[in-house]
Amino acid sequence: MKSFSKIKQKYSDLSFPKKLSLSMILITCLIAVYLTIFAFFSAAYLFQQFSTELADSYASNICRQLENYFSDVTQTATNIIQLSSLRECGNIVLPEQEASVTAKLRSDLQPLLLSANANYGIHFSVLNVYFKNGYNYSHYQASLPFEDYYGCEAYYTDAGYLDASYPHAQYTDILVKNSGRNTRYILLYLRPIYSSETYEQVGFLLCGIDETDFLCYYDTLASDVMLLENGHYIVSHNAKRDDIGTSYIPDKTESKGDYILHQITHTNLSLLIPNSYYSAVGKNHILMFSFSMVLIITVGILMAVIFSHKFSKTLSDSVLALRNFIIQVTKGDINARFTTSAKDEIAFLGNHINAMLDQIQASIRREDELKKTGELLELRLMQSQINPHLLYNTLDSALWLMESDQKPQVLDLLANLSSFFRLSLSKGSFLIPLKNECRLLENYIAIQRLAHNRNIQFQIVSSIAWSDIPVIKFTLQPIIENSIIHGFFGYDSARIELWIDRDEAGIVTISVYDYGIGLLPEDLVSVQAGLECYPPPDGMRHFGLYNINRRIKNYFGESFGLTIDSEFGEYTKVTLRFPELHPDKASPNSSEERSALCIK
Repeated sequence: MKSFSKIKQKYSDLSFPKKLSLSMILITCLIAVYLTIFAFFSAAYLFQQFSTELADSYASNICRQLENYFSDVTQTATNIIQLSSLRECGNIVLPEQEASVTAKLRSDLQPLLLSANANYGIHFSVLNVYFKNGYNYSHYQASLPFEDYYGCEAYYTDAGYLDASYPHAQYTDILVKNSGRNTRYILLYLRPIYSSETYEQVGFLLCGIDETDFLCYYDTLASDVMLLENGHYIVSHNAKRDDIGTSYIPDKTESKGDYILHQITHTNLSLLIPNSYYSAVGKNHILMFSFSMVLIITVGILMAVIFSHKFSKTLSDSVLALRNFIIQVTKGDINARFTTSAKDEIAFLGNHINAMLDQIQASIRREDELKKTGELLELRLMQSQINPHLLYNTLDSALWLMESDQKPQVLDLLANLSSFFRLSLSKGSFLIPLKNECRLLENYIAIQRLAHNRNIQFQIVSSIAWSDIPVIKFTLQPIIENSIIHGFFGYDSARIELWIDRDEAGIVTISVYDYGIGLLPEDLVSVQAGLECYPPPDGMRHFGLYNINRRIKNYFGESFGLTIDSEFGEYTKVTLRFPELHPDKASPNSSEERSALCIK
């Protein structure tokens, strides 16, 4: 009862279209199952009777084909015996007659055998003639246990084929021929030759036909079908090939009704068919009928599902459309809109939801515009923080030189500072060519040489044309400043290298190497962690590196930026990675221009 209540509750929770479809499907299935059971039991008996009659008719037809085949063999043997040249062989007296008679016999046999093969499909693998007068003829070579008339007579008398006073033609035994991996079974046909004058037996005609020539008639009839000679000697078997040439011994588990024996008329051969063949035919027809019923049920159910769906869709098209629309919106698709040609309550709800979505999209657009404006202002602010920082440090150094009465150095220092700020203005451009950024570096390094009286070596290493690559202004100067102040603290000389490269995807990599004191492992971890935090904490160290990293990420995306690596006492490497922009897009002055940048 609890299970039924749960099913009933689940059915009640279904939507109206699903209830309607499910009800129609269940009714169709019940009707189909009822009709199937009724038709199956009604037709099973009739099919069994009909199948047995059909199987017996089919087996009888095969037996008739075999009778026709062996009748054609008998007729061909009769035609051979009636050849005048063969009759002359039995009348040979002088040895010198044998060659001419043999040649005539061979000449007469050739067209007769070709005709039998073409018209009846009979191919003799053995054709021997033995006469009482000692004449022997072999048209096809074969290994037999006798060589002449008396040997043949003695062999088949002992085998029980010639015990009658007036023996007739019979199929005798099997001759096995092995040729490589293939084994051929030859069924021998013994035909006594009688004198047309005295009716005395004067010779034997021994023919051999290939077992595969008549196996084809019943090979696919059923499994375990065999052809017996005199009811006990197996001359052909479609399954157990090794049993050919042996006596048939019924299995102890077999009963008399397990096989049906069909006699081949006018021969000593009979076809043994297992009784399971008849029942198998009946089962096959029942299975075919069952398959047809299952197919009908399946088609009926599919039709019920299709018509139920169409019918329920017609009744509740507006409800389903609104439901699907709401599901689409809940998945985050605020661009979806409800459309309908109706003017009912569902259309009223859908139109009001459309109005709400329009308001939401307008709010999102305003928020995106404010966000873009805020990001651009943040970039400008970060850049503006660099120049005051440099100005403060340089003026502080100039003041120190003035106090030391080093006026020429002060003049050179202020001249480089003036050139530095003149280049840094860049007409207000946010992006500048890399060559201009490198000139800024040269001015800055000159300022540091003069301000601190230090030997600073600077070298640019690159294998590409780099001068026009657009870069964010003041991305390299703070790194060089950090290297000179911190990396070479306490050093009288410094060596800094700038490595520039670009990959096939147009991603530019600029690495600043300073071969100074380097960073301790714990300091390196601290710097790397500080680069990823947002917003930066108050009083954070290495704000210049953080500033550069954040400017690159804000401008080019989170997949680009600054990385740092160091080996204490060896070197420090700061790497910038960003995409190369087209030169004509290298000077955006607004958020609209910035959004139009084209990445190579």
